[in-house]
Order: sequence, then C-alpha cells, then structure tokens
Amino acid sequence: MTNASGCDSVINLNLTINNSFHDVDSVNGCEGYLWSFNSQLYTQSGTYYDTLTTVNGCDSSMTLHLTLDSINTSVSQSGATLTALNTSSTATFQWLDCDNSFTPITGADSSSFTPAVNGNYAVLILDNGCADTSACYEVNNVGLEGGFALSSISVFPNPTTGDYQVDFGRAYNKVRITVTDLAGKVLEKHHLENSQSFNSTLDGPKGMYMIWIQTEYRKQQVFRIVKD
Repeated sequence: MTNASGCDSVINLNLTINNSFHDVDSVNGCEGYLWSFNSQLYTQSGTYYDTLTTVNGCDSSMTLHLTLDSINTSVSQSGATLTALNTSSTATFQWLDCDNSFTPITGADSSSFTPAVNGNYAVLILDNGCADTSACYEVNNVGLEGGFALSSISVFPNPTTGDYQVDFGRAYNKVRITVTDLAGKVLEKHHLENSQSFNSTLDGPKGMYMIWIQTEYRKQQVFRIVKD
C-alpha cells in the first residue's frame, strides 16, 4: 500500500485459525446421571446440548445422547408378606428396616420377605450397576392367628438400659417367652406357669431385640425392644 508520503508500505499478517471443537457422548446410565461436561444432573432419557468457549476464543459444543435405566421398585403385599415385583434375572434384593434407619435385615435377600415383627419395610434393588429403593410398606399383622392378637400384653420400659418387664394383662396357665436378635438368633427362653408378669434383663450389647410371647392358646405376639 502507499502511505501518506507516497511511499510504499508493507503490512505482514500472522494469522492462526484455531479449530472449533465438537464431541458426542452416548451414555447408558442410572436414574440421576451427572454429566461431567457441565456438571448438570439429568433424570430423564433424551438428547442434550451445551456449548462453551475454549481458551482460544472458539466456540465448542457437546451433544449427550442419554439413556437412563429405571428399576422397577413396585412391591405387593399379602398379609405379612412383601414381594418385590421386579422380575429381572439380574436383579438382587436386600430388605431394609425403615424404622431403624433403613438398616439391612440379615438374610432378607430374596424377592419375597415376611418380617418377624411388625414395622415398616422397604427393598433395595440392584440391577446392571444401578440401584433404587422402594417406598416403605407397613406390616402390622405379624403374630396374628385367626385374626386375634394378644392386645393386653405390654413390654416396658422401651427403650431400656437392660431391665424390662412383660405385663400379660391377665394370668395365663402357660406362657413361653423367647428373646432373639434381629437375625433370629435365640438368646433366651423362658417357660412360665400361672403368671401375670415377667421380669428379665437383656445381657447383650446395645441394639434391637425381639421378644416372642406365646400362650397356652397358641396365640403369639412379637415385640421389638431397644437397648440403649
């Protein structure tokens, strides 16, 4: 070019064109997938897009094709028996005690579960690397025979530091009392005659125990007691 004085001038341009960036991810994940590209949590299958500016000032884009695998956590209830309706051949099950901070119940790892004591229970299902937990279901008819319960019996104090009393509410000719832990291990057995009450002490560590009471009428009731 010619400058204002009529002299020729030369201008050099050093130009670097940086490439833009585009990538596509196809992901099969569990419900609640966190995309590391933008730290967004997605809870539905679909195609998602996002863009950013690189350090060189160029636009870059990402596409996510997301397929989320859902787990069937439906449960049916028949009397005191709960049954998970998930029929996947690769699913595994673990029943939980909702009333005890969702503690796993030892040995309760099949699709059906009949608890030993009244309470609220849920099932944790694992399948193909994903996990989900059902709602809690109330079971309130454990230990009932012919629709009648020994409603007059009470166990106190609960929680206890160790000592507890069972009040039968009336005199029974024969009563059998069995104390177990949550896994069903028998810790105590007592056979009483002509008794209206019973006193004993939990010698085990702090935790939850079950007291099974059966009268001469073959009726049985189960109480859950906490030692703290």
